[in-house]
Amino acid sequence: MSESIVYEHDGIKPNENNKVPGSYRLVKFNDQVISVSIQDRVIKPEPEPIPDPNEKITFKLIWKPYKPKKILVDMVIKNLDTNQELDILQLSPEYANTQTTNLDVFMYSDTILFVGLKALTTEILGGLDYHFTNYGVWIYDLKNLTLVSQTNLKKFRKIIPLGKKYFLMEPTLYQHKNCVYPWSKLMDLNNLDEPVYTFERLSQLYPIDWSSSSIEHFSSCAFVQAPLDSSQMDFLDGDFNKIITLGIQDLFPDYQRVSEENSLGVYSNPSKIKISANANCLLIVEFTPAPWTGYTVPGTINIYCWDFTENSQVKFPSYKLENQIRSAIPFKNSANQVKYFAEEIANSKIWAKVYGSN
Repeated sequence: MSESIVYEHDGIKPNENNKVPGSYRLVKFNDQVISVSIQDRVIKPEPEPIPDPNEKITFKLIWKPYKPKKILVDMVIKNLDTNQELDILQLSPEYANTQTTNLDVFMYSDTILFVGLKALTTEILGGLDYHFTNYGVWIYDLKNLTLVSQTNLKKFRKIIPLGKKYFLMEPTLYQHKNCVYPWSKLMDLNNLDEPVYTFERLSQLYPIDWSSSSIEHFSSCAFVQAPLDSSQMDFLDGDFNKIITLGIQDLFPDYQRVSEENSLGVYSNPSKIKISANANCLLIVEFTPAPWTGYTVPGTINIYCWDFTENSQVKFPSYKLENQIRSAIPFKNSANQVKYFAEEIANSKIWAKVYGSN
């Protein structure tokens, strides 16, 4: 369930720049907040053997092919409200080197936790690097603190909840399509029937409820679908039929395209657009990443947000962008204030940060 995901908590302590290194994944369970994270496994080093003083020492050069170092990891489930570790699951070597940012975490039901984890495995075959994607799924009973099941999926790289009725599976291969399935099939991923809806892999789909609109065809919108880095959005009904296509400027009259010229007067990389929806809010982030050789040159970012429940725009301040934007998703806090949770990339590291609206 999308609404089970939590995006901020007092137990998550940001640094002096109001950022959290490595990001985090939180869900609501029984009026408490549960954290799921990936941590490097602590392995005690084996003691060095005592050398035999009478042994004759010889040296021999033996060539061995390079093998990437595998750091084994554990999945840690923790109650953030009580700061109590609930369970630690040791993950197999095929999930070595993965991080918390590769987790998909949400509640399937009131007590059942869904955890998906993408891991990229590198193998050396014939002197060449081959990369394989593993997507593991763990079904965990938070009430009884027991692992219900675990399975590996080779053809998919991500599972996303679409409200309470459906979930989305992103394929590993680009030539395949995104697939939407009924919510009940989430507990039987090895026996999937035909999907109820498919669409291009380089697109995204989110559930919305625009019943607050006085315009009839808007009030029947149930999903918004948009290609990556596109300014156009398709609004679909509950049967995934297209109702209308809108551009950013159609929904936001104050829309202005971000400048691709940075503070040094140098044109940066082309602007990028990230569209997402959550808590019945649509978020559009348009930015120009502006790293310039030898300098840290800020880019520009503009944020546009529409609250479908209130049928009105939510204003966010624009600011100079120091980092790349990996993802951004809106949410509402306990005071019903609209914010957004961003994962940003700086110096090859991922940082999480929460931004508040005006």
